[in-house]
Amino acid sequence: MELQYQEEIVRRTWVRRFHIPICHCDQCQKRVQGRHPLQTSDAIGAAAVHVGPEAIALGVLMNKAQGLPHADAAAILQQGFGLTMSRGGICRAIQRVSRKAEATWHALRDAARRSVLAHMDETGWKVNAQLCWLWGVVTQQITYCEILPGRGFDQAKSILGADYAGWLIHDGLQLYYKFLKAAHQSCAWHLMARCRKM
Repeated sequence: MELQYQEEIVRRTWVRRFHIPICHCDQCQKRVQGRHPLQTSDAIGAAAVHVGPEAIALGVLMNKAQGLPHADAAAILQQGFGLTMSRGGICRAIQRVSRKAEATWHALRDAARRSVLAHMDETGWKVNAQLCWLWGVVTQQITYCEILPGRGFDQAKSILGADYAGWLIHDGLQLYYKFLKAAHQSCAWHLMARCRKM
């Protein structure tokens, strides 16, 4: 006897029903609506059907990690799981996720600013067919990225702060030397490339 294994996807869509209490304050008559932690929206009535957090996470990953257009991500959710979501719905879901992640994003930037050693680099990046720059900072604990419209010291200091005083490892681009309080180290790969040219 020999063993053989098969991995399969089990496609199952769960439908959750939330009983939402809606009340009015006796004093000011302000409307108050309850909320369950798994709800992804407060909309009710004609807009009472929503996509859950796992489906939203998958839609965001398809768009941001795999680079699928909003329409393709929505089509996969429809064809694979029977979930109806428009391109605009995927886009709004991504915006909601980004708002929830904003505090973490700021915390990562603050951690980069406090780091003793940071590798920093930038590369071209298109936003709406316009050239921007993807800036990256890697420390021993975190990786922080931000897309900015330029490739100058103003953009670099908006990430690390003009007073960054740790070790800054970079490719030797002149803008990095404007971090006057930092100790500078050229990236080893760039050093070797310069040596080969010499």
